[in-house]
Amino acid sequence: MNVIERLKLLVSDVLELDPAEVDAAAGRESLAAWDSLAHLRIIGAVEEEFGVRFTMQEIGEIASLGDIQRSIARHAA
Repeated sequence: MNVIERLKLLVSDVLELDPAEVDAAAGRESLAAWDSLAHLRIIGAVEEEFGVRFTMQEIGEIASLGDIQRSIARHAA
């Protein structure tokens, strides 16, 4: 399973959504359940799942699954 597929499952789990509702372009603007509290829960779950730690700046800049994927890739480099 690739990173984006793992992220889709993780976000659907955190937001208690059907995984079919979360696509690769999903983010704060497209998912009503992705509010500020959910954002922190998503970040925490991503950090645990992928073994990364995001800075406060990164956390504030993340707004979509694509942003999360790019941040994970930066930390893995």
